[in-house]
Amino acid sequence: MSDFCGNWSDGKRIYSIEKIKETYSCSFSEKNIGITIGNYLISAQFDLNTESGGIGVYAPIGNGKSYYALYASLSTRDELGSGIIIKRDKSNLFAGEYKVRYFKFADWESPVFNVNITQTDNINIYTGTWATNGNIVYHGIFLAFNDKYAVAYGNPNDTFDIRVLTINIENGKEVLYSRYVKGNSADICERKLFRSF
Repeated sequence: MSDFCGNWSDGKRIYSIEKIKETYSCSFSEKNIGITIGNYLISAQFDLNTESGGIGVYAPIGNGKSYYALYASLSTRDELGSGIIIKRDKSNLFAGEYKVRYFKFADWESPVFNVNITQTDNINIYTGTWATNGNIVYHGIFLAFNDKYAVAYGNPNDTFDIRVLTINIENGKEVLYSRYVKGNSADICERKLFRSF
């Protein structure tokens, strides 16, 4: 597992990443949250007025029509939650309609959400909505990586970014490589940051 903690610089600004219990704080913005899965750090940045939202990773299980979720929310950021995502049709595409339930703590579970995931013009970016009783309660941005899907979610009117970060070695130095989607963009941006001591 990569050690993401510490200071990173793009030559103009220094960013810090620190672990807080089971999640990470990444100073790309004032309101943010991150989680790790393998050698990846998934991070989301939110507007300061965002009241509820979070970050997650959907990983395929079984026949590829169901997914396991690992997530963290801004409201209870000190503990990770999990979830099960079951596709309602028989296609092998990630886009589609799902039934989703999330779990956190020993005795908490979410209502069943109807989740609709749509592919954008970019084959690696998806948008999603989470609804209960016919009302959309969250929207999100998915970014495909390594056969998984990173997701940032928030209230229907919130804007946020999603980032997938990994550490590579270039010329003997650690480089934090970041792929991200800003707001409602259909473009993937890339940035390199270098370990700063």
